[in-house]
Amino acid sequence: MTNIEFKNLIEVEAWQEIQTNFSAVTQIPMRTVDPAGRPLTKFSGAPHLCSELLTGSPLLIRECTNCLPGFLGGAAETDQNLSYSCLFGLRNFIATLKIDPKNPLAYVIIGPVVLINYKPKLDYAQLAQQYNLNLNELYNAITDIKLSSFSSMLSVVELIEDVGNYLLKTAYQTLSAQMQIEANAEHLDRLNRLFRVFLDVAFHVTGADSGSIMLLDKTKEELSIFASRGIAEAIVKNARIKYGEGISGTVAKERNSLLINDRIGDNRIRSYLGRPNLKSSMVLPIKF
Repeated sequence: MTNIEFKNLIEVEAWQEIQTNFSAVTQIPMRTVDPAGRPLTKFSGAPHLCSELLTGSPLLIRECTNCLPGFLGGAAETDQNLSYSCLFGLRNFIATLKIDPKNPLAYVIIGPVVLINYKPKLDYAQLAQQYNLNLNELYNAITDIKLSSFSSMLSVVELIEDVGNYLLKTAYQTLSAQMQIEANAEHLDRLNRLFRVFLDVAFHVTGADSGSIMLLDKTKEELSIFASRGIAEAIVKNARIKYGEGISGTVAKERNSLLINDRIGDNRIRSYLGRPNLKSSMVLPIKF
């Protein structure tokens, strides 16, 4: 299945709720973006630093807009664990949501968090001056952000990926099954139209009063009517001929055409010729 997107499999509103619940339980901010870095969800648990304090500086707005790794259209560099630091040294981690390794559908940005310990206030003095921020307000906003260890963050990433990927793969399997059902229905519809045209030609050439096309179910070893004309609906629905038995079953098994009239001497099918409406008939195997 090509060109599948995250929103084709999971409703964004439903994922937003799941993301918000994870954020509330872990007290870690989270947001989900598509493979191009475009937002799929709102920022759950966005810290005061990101949601209010930094939005007062046009320069910081531009900087924070690029708070994504390079492969998602930002300016940050990721390490081998798909984590990266923002302008203020805060750490973000990335959970990849995918159906298979070659087909990432979304990324959950988990963070920012502070790893291990808060830095001294004076370490932020230069940044505060550069971006025209009050140092005390900046430091208070940073110390409001959750402290976490590297290993615990990797556990959160693993949990998000397990839940997200399970939902995606389950939805993908359901969608694939539905598409297969629709494809089968479309195939049967095309086959039905083809066989009806085939019957039109056969009736035009022979001047027949009735006729049908039967299909062989190999698993049940029986034939049933797929397309017909001039045959009662009850017969069409209920007719089942065992493979190798009766007129049609014999023709299907031997794969040879049969012309039936009152002079036929084949003992295998003479017992089927007592029907008063059967004066003459042609039975032909359609070979694929």
